[in-house]
Amino acid sequence: MGLLNSLKGKITESDAADMFFKKDIKGLIKATRYHETNPATRNGGKIRQLAVQFLGDLRDKQAVPALIAALNDEDPLVRRGAGSYLTFFQGSADPQVPRHVKNLKNPDYISREASVTYLRDHNWTPENAEQEVLFWFGRSMIENVDEDKIRELGEKTIRPLLEFLEYFHTRDRRSAARWLGIIGNPAALDPLLNLEYNDVAPSVREAATEAIRRIRGYS
Repeated sequence: MGLLNSLKGKITESDAADMFFKKDIKGLIKATRYHETNPATRNGGKIRQLAVQFLGDLRDKQAVPALIAALNDEDPLVRRGAGSYLTFFQGSADPQVPRHVKNLKNPDYISREASVTYLRDHNWTPENAEQEVLFWFGRSMIENVDEDKIRELGEKTIRPLLEFLEYFHTRDRRSAARWLGIIGNPAALDPLLNLEYNDVAPSVREAATEAIRRIRGYS
């Protein structure tokens, strides 16, 4: 079956592979919208997965709008593939990123950690020091972050950490106090003293006390 005819009717995995080897970008873009007309086979999702994969492998920027559209595909494997391959295009924005970046300050830590995971898995690069601190602070909630990395980040800014000292969830305040103690910036002493005397959670007060001890040891 010729490619033109296949695009008007049935597309097979072999057709999709043929488009890839011929670098038929337009054909693959059309294949990202392919739906199997025969309900007995229902192979459309597989074809769309292959089309997304091949477009990503070919690294042609013509594919970016199609990959963005595929983020809303009914098939989760198509959506996942589109999100992954979009990261290969330098300067081509993943439309999901701004929402997740904004969410790095969300007081709801469950939602925030979902955004951190998304950004990490999509190899997102922070654009400024504040974003970098927020991103790595969020990562420290779901994986181990080395103290040397924390000190490196603290040399850039501690402002987001000071804001986290006022967050509702105990784990946020406790973790922010720990980070400030590791960083050792004396500018954090007054907020930490306030936390040490006034926080309602014993574990947060203890973290503040330890942070103050460490900062005074560095001073």
